[in-house]
Amino acid sequence: MEHNYKDGTPVRLIGVTVSNLKPEADIIEQQDLFTDKTAKKKVETLNKVLDNLNDKYGGDTVHRARKINQKTGTFSEESRL
Repeated sequence: MEHNYKDGTPVRLIGVTVSNLKPEADIIEQQDLFTDKTAKKKVETLNKVLDNLNDKYGGDTVHRARKINQKTGTFSEESRL
């Protein structure tokens, strides 16, 4: 960046590009000795079900309960990411 940017004015925008993505089934994942594979599979299955429901009925249809702000009973903006 220093080679292309020398005048010292503040940077307003930086872009990121991603290419050559692979389907999830083709990804080789590093194994972890401390991860419960059964629990991980259950979470992945639950996430797929939630994604399918939200795709079918709208993006804000189903949320995990832990994303609810306990004081207000609503979802905070951070939890929607």
